[in-house]
Amino acid sequence: MKKIFLKAICLFAVVTVFTSCEDEIPVYDVNGGQSFVGFNGTDARLPIFAPEDNKPNTVFVEVGSTVKTDYDRTFQIEIDEAATTALPSDYAIDETTFVIPAGEFVGRIKISGFYEGLPEVASRSLVLNLVEVQGGEIYNEDKIQFAVSIFRGCVRTVAAAYNVVITAPISVPSFEIVLAPVTTGNVLNTFSTRNLWGNFVTVANGSPVYPYPAELEILCDNTVIVTGTDPDIGGAGTGTFDEETKAFSLGFKQKYFTFSDNVIATLTPVQ
Repeated sequence: MKKIFLKAICLFAVVTVFTSCEDEIPVYDVNGGQSFVGFNGTDARLPIFAPEDNKPNTVFVEVGSTVKTDYDRTFQIEIDEAATTALPSDYAIDETTFVIPAGEFVGRIKISGFYEGLPEVASRSLVLNLVEVQGGEIYNEDKIQFAVSIFRGCVRTVAAAYNVVITAPISVPSFEIVLAPVTTGNVLNTFSTRNLWGNFVTVANGSPVYPYPAELEILCDNTVIVTGTDPDIGGAGTGTFDEETKAFSLGFKQKYFTFSDNVIATLTPVQ
């Protein structure tokens, strides 16, 4: 495996009291100074946009500690070449960010990606292993590896409002929805709606309206991933997005009824 290493820096050389790096340095935490360090999370996505999209094309991977110290702590990572499919030309890792700053719980590794050479749709993975931390112990195995998915990103815009028609397994009177951009989490071209199937339940069995909240993610090949966000009623589905007309054609599952047929919906921009 290829090692990326930043040598530890002794900050105490600049203190007015003559000390050495080997001196015991106070650690402040409620557990008596025991320090454990590991990745905060297991994976992240790094969409890489074309230059004309004017996007940053970077991601920050967090390395967290259970304690603070009054000195910078550097750490060492390895690229897991057996698990990594990304090419060296796909990314750059800023080695100056291999540090948990003094007085902080978290260090942030900066990784940048490059558009040229990436496949049109498929992603490539960069897998990092945390192997050594200055002044701390590494967490157990679920905290020592982090995977970054690198892929070409794109920008998709949707209409301000949509007219929705449900045609199967039953017909539902048309209704309007608004697709709101999802701004939390590591998502791209993802939009949410409070009710994707209107009064489907009322038409089906006369019960009061039971909404189907969902998120629609538009991939760069204009495939759409449908995710129901209410675990008691929503399932998953797929569809397509017409970049020119902004229309959606969707098929998605549900958990409210016992039938397994897809709900078929067409979303057309309100004129």
